[in-house]
Amino acid sequence: MKKLAIGVLLISVISALIGCHTRSRIQEAPLQPMAQSYRGVLPCADCAGIDTSLFLDKDGTFILKEHYQTTRAGQTTFTEQGQWQRTADKLVLTDSQGEKRYFRPTDNGLEMLDRQGVPIQSVNSYRLTAADGAL
Repeated sequence: MKKLAIGVLLISVISALIGCHTRSRIQEAPLQPMAQSYRGVLPCADCAGIDTSLFLDKDGTFILKEHYQTTRAGQTTFTEQGQWQRTADKLVLTDSQGEKRYFRPTDNGLEMLDRQGVPIQSVNSYRLTAADGAL
């Protein structure tokens, strides 16, 4: 009788432990792309700077607007459109002619990279900061 009681108790404890261990699958929400805007003044070789606005739409398209400050003559504002993609460590903008521009995420924005996707070694700032609202 004592062995039967111990056996029943042991089966009850094991059943309770198995019941506690059952995990429900956690549903992870897939990452959703979101619209993001960035602004900043990038260095310019022959002007005071380039006012730059970048809008990344959640559909994978971008609009890049660049206004050259205090330039001598000609057109001073340029707008590019194209597709953007995110890799593990870079943001790649591909315009309608297939030209690529590279950025990498920073704490509160993006840092422009060179044409090969390598950080630019310069004392000048090549950073755009996150902007709220429409550009």
